[in-house]
Amino acid sequence: MPSFKECEARVEYYQQLVKSETQNVIDSAKGNGMDVLDNIAKTLSTAEDNEEEKELCMEARYFIDHNHCQEEVYAKMMQNKSIELFGNEFFGLITQGKRLITGGFSPFRE
Repeated sequence: MPSFKECEARVEYYQQLVKSETQNVIDSAKGNGMDVLDNIAKTLSTAEDNEEEKELCMEARYFIDHNHCQEEVYAKMMQNKSIELFGNEFFGLITQGKRLITGGFSPFRE
C-alpha cells in the first residue's frame, strides 16, 4: 500500500505453505523425538472447525519504532480519506464470521 511506503514503513505479505509441506516438517520433528510442533492454522482455528482445510495469510509491517508507527504512519493514514476505499475492499475479503488476529512485537535486542 503506497501510504506505508510514503511514511517509510515496509509491508510484506506471506501465505502459509501447503498443508502437506507443513505436516512433513511436523512429522519429521516428531520422528526425531521433538513432539513440540503444531500447524499454526490448527492453533489459530476454533475447535469445531479444526478438520477444515485452512488458508492462513500474514501481513508483516515494519516501523522504525513505536512513535513512528502510531504518531507518524497511522496518524497520517487515518487522515487520508482515499484509504477508506482500500480498507472497505480489504475487510470485504474476510470470510463472514472470521476475525483478524493482530499484535505488536518488539525485538529481542535493540
